[in-house]
Amino acid sequence: MARTKKESLVENLLVALAMGLLALLVAGVILVVKSGSIARERAVLSDLAGRPVAAQPATVDDPSIRRLYRLPGQGPTLFGAVIDLDSRSGSAVVAAVVAADGQIQSVRIIDTSSPRAPFVGADWFASFLGRGGDRPFPSRTDARNLAAVSGATESFLETGAVLGRLSVAVRALAGEKS
Repeated sequence: MARTKKESLVENLLVALAMGLLALLVAGVILVVKSGSIARERAVLSDLAGRPVAAQPATVDDPSIRRLYRLPGQGPTLFGAVIDLDSRSGSAVVAAVVAADGQIQSVRIIDTSSPRAPFVGADWFASFLGRGGDRPFPSRTDARNLAAVSGATESFLETGAVLGRLSVAVRALAGEKS
């Protein structure tokens, strides 16, 4: 039985409508998952700092810094950030609390893509705490001096680079708010 042009047009329109509805459904699911992810990130930051998280994140022009929040409360000015760390072995989403002078106060992994990622080690972030501001992070130029970054891997240096950029962003934001 031969199909008419009208039947083909109706069939194509129905397929297009179904694809459009599927796209809307996927977009809706993505929004729900993303809002849940942001709420989880904010809860981790609040727990890590012992303070509430500001309603809106600051704008930062660095693809590794997902969100940077002010953490209002008593005591010194603090900022909370959600950052992405990548290595050949995997990646991680990390929450960090940073003082206004750019020093890293505390760090916690929110999520990781692989249990083999170097970031999951218990002491991975210990060398970065208290750094920033006047205490620079180890860099690729320091890698020639093994005493400065003994046993450092590419992941360690990349972590230092991302945290260094975070420190600079926090100092800039703290300078704007003062």
